[in-house]
Amino acid sequence: MQDISIWLIPEKKQADSLQKIINDLATRYGAYFFLPHITCYHLNNSLPLNQITPIIERVAKECPSITLDLEGLFYSDQFTKTFFARYRISPFLQLLYEKLRKSFSSHPYNLTPHLSLIYKNNMSEEDKQKEKARIHIPQQLLLDRLMIITEKGGPISQEKDVLDWKVIGEFRLSPE
Repeated sequence: MQDISIWLIPEKKQADSLQKIINDLATRYGAYFFLPHITCYHLNNSLPLNQITPIIERVAKECPSITLDLEGLFYSDQFTKTFFARYRISPFLQLLYEKLRKSFSSHPYNLTPHLSLIYKNNMSEEDKQKEKARIHIPQQLLLDRLMIITEKGGPISQEKDVLDWKVIGEFRLSPE
């Protein structure tokens, strides 16, 4: 079985703006494009999709859109956090996470809300600092959809791993 991630997706205008940043960084540094997202849950080699999809659809109907406040731009040597925007956990994000945690209790996941802007091995410290000074991210992020993604099993550790990601379903969060 493949791993499954549950992503929060920004509203269209912000998603388009963030996609331009991601695409620009990927083009400039020889990486792959991916959708702007915040992973809110991850299931390792888990349940069949026909069991997961109705749960995600139900949770989306029960949770309102989520606004997150930017904590800042950061970078690291961890591949999945090469260069990213970190966000504070809001009450509605905590509610969504708790619903997912209860639904998938046999698959623990630690919520660390961040939006990666590039996945790149061997990006220099100098380039990361330059991008941190150059890029402007909205101070608040509005997330209005949940997306189910399949990915190859195992850790994401190289740029081409993003090519294995497949969107399986998308569900709008409940209007506030």
